[in-house]
Amino acid sequence: MSLIPGPRPVHVMQSPIDAGSAPDVLAALARALDGSGPCICIGSAAPADTVASEIAVILHTSGSTGRPRPVGLTAAQLTALTSHVHDGVTPQWISSLPWSAAGGLNVAVRSLATPHGLILVPPSHPFDPHTILDALATAAGPVFLSLVPMQLSRILDTNPQALAHCHRILIGGASMSTMLRERSAHLPIVQTYGMTETAGGCVFNGTPAPGVGIDIDDGRVVVTGVTVAAGYLDTDQEFHGRFATQDLGTFDDGRLTVTGRIDDVVLVRGTNVSLSAVADALGTSDACVVALPDDVDGAVICAAFTGMTDAQVETHLDAVVARLGHSARPRRTRIVASLPLLHTGKIDRHAVQRMFEEGR
Repeated sequence: MSLIPGPRPVHVMQSPIDAGSAPDVLAALARALDGSGPCICIGSAAPADTVASEIAVILHTSGSTGRPRPVGLTAAQLTALTSHVHDGVTPQWISSLPWSAAGGLNVAVRSLATPHGLILVPPSHPFDPHTILDALATAAGPVFLSLVPMQLSRILDTNPQALAHCHRILIGGASMSTMLRERSAHLPIVQTYGMTETAGGCVFNGTPAPGVGIDIDDGRVVVTGVTVAAGYLDTDQEFHGRFATQDLGTFDDGRLTVTGRIDDVVLVRGTNVSLSAVADALGTSDACVVALPDDVDGAVICAAFTGMTDAQVETHLDAVVARLGHSARPRRTRIVASLPLLHTGKIDRHAVQRMFEEGR
């Protein structure tokens, strides 16, 4: 398709969505998807007053690897996996992620395909797990949830069995640590992989959804198929059904394994260290790992933690040494009240990096 601006106007919807505005936004979303209303842009300024007629929704990328960019998504791309995700079930969705991000918007889109009302849990910072527990108590149908790992970890801390009666729990936005996977093994977890440019999660528990393809190009993960967005609207860059991610991985026997990011490896005292591997070795979702340049060692690894004591932090650091060696041990640490978040619910790595740069 062409991204040349056309006659379809763009309507900007304010974010966050609350109980008062949710019905209007859902109605506008339904009209955008069926073509009877304008394209909607949630939470950010639109790149133009009009877009190509096929564009139903504009979402901005998280900005976790650079400036946020406006992505044009068609109705077909946004709804392509609804039937696959529902898998014959008529669920009641609980919305706890911002609709300005693909994970949260997908909940809203998929709720339109079910007669059960959407239960809205307005995003909070810091995240309060009791908001999810209260919502679960009001749910009537088979419950579907979409969470980021931090939310899952907080809920398990509060009540390890609270989510046991959920029918399906999609986890995306970041990788799950080994410890979190073990803690949630009793739950109907589906780990998702995707990004704004792929209309959110399109690989489930390592397996591409129907109509989705995975290629590995010189170690880089490339997503192809029905969910790949039209393109970036700030540069008119079209994707043509193929998006090269910034992730490294392997695809063997039909299963994707993401091993890190292209910009993830730093040189510490002559040893290549993956920040993703350090984060996984820490064994907690309540931490963020970044690196700063260092004139002597090449790079110094830093880790910010929340909700921990000094002794608990040391235990996590020892786990890194045991798995990856001393070069991978974060040399600078901070315990903070809460980790800064992007509008998507992901941890704001740039803000954490600035925190260490400024010595806070």
